[in-house]
Amino acid sequence: MSAVKRKSEEFSNGMDVSPHIRSILKFKKSGSVLDMGSGNGRHSLFFAKKGFKVTALDNDKILLSDIKKTAKEKDLTITTKYCDIKKYQPSRNFDVIIASMSLHFLEKPQVIKAIQMMKNHTKIGGINYISNFTDKHPIGTRPYLMKKNELKSYYDDWSVLTYEEKMGPWFYSKKQGKNVRKHRAMILAKKI
Repeated sequence: MSAVKRKSEEFSNGMDVSPHIRSILKFKKSGSVLDMGSGNGRHSLFFAKKGFKVTALDNDKILLSDIKKTAKEKDLTITTKYCDIKKYQPSRNFDVIIASMSLHFLEKPQVIKAIQMMKNHTKIGGINYISNFTDKHPIGTRPYLMKKNELKSYYDDWSVLTYEEKMGPWFYSKKQGKNVRKHRAMILAKKI
């Protein structure tokens, strides 16, 4: 079993899904989810297992293929879309839109555009979840790092359910050859 497939298996069982992602279920019990920058599909698989209609968006065909295979094995329905976040324009609105650790790969104008797209394509009463590295972590590791309270400022016209800026969990960085922690901003907001 490949490492990606093994991780997808863990994620589909709800392991390694953050409490913030799980907390979305307090506000939405069903509906549609757009997982922007779905990666290995942990969030897509989690929501599909809970009965949501899920669209997983990523620019990595191999990861999307693995999500499809895992979903099929688990008898889950997930629509996969091969597309770059900065070019994606949904043809419909969603109940939940997630951008977990994916927007910092964009430049600032693209981040602003992506967040506006998320807000525009969320149904009234719907939820947006974003987590992103901040400028408190080493400069130069991503094209754009959020400033203090910046992420929250994009949602001043929504009901902010949770907002935090803090050090993320430890993980092994192959590039740095050691365990590292990076500062993150996270928001969970409801469209009013």
